[in-house]
Amino acid sequence: MTHTTPHVLVVGDVTTPAGLIRMHSIAHEVADRYQWPAVVAVGRDYRVTDYAVVVFDDATILGSVDSTVLWVEACDADMPVLEFGELEEEGIDFVSTCGWCGEVNDDEPEPVRIGDVFYPSEFCGDCIEGAYAESRQSELAAA
Repeated sequence: MTHTTPHVLVVGDVTTPAGLIRMHSIAHEVADRYQWPAVVAVGRDYRVTDYAVVVFDDATILGSVDSTVLWVEACDADMPVLEFGELEEEGIDFVSTCGWCGEVNDDEPEPVRIGDVFYPSEFCGDCIEGAYAESRQSELAAA
């Protein structure tokens, strides 16, 4: 099973370096805790309906026009829109094998950032890099 589009779009104010760092840490937390690949929306050039879920930062959602527009588009599309502050505080049970190829993961799980995407720890490095390469090829073909 190969994923070429991240499942979660993380939306919030990224107009300042501190805001971008905050959104990256939210995407990291989503990937780590819920095992969902996540990407931070930088700008407005995203089709929210390409994602399964939109997670927004309740503290900064109205801090920029871009984040507000994406949040409204997700709500208007009747998509699952989750407030980061309301997500469950419980951790996850980490898997010990790659979710794609079945390779055993000996290291402590930690989300991996490749490009703009934070991939969950349940996938091995080879599968993540393969999915990223396939995603980039699709983007280039579409351009």
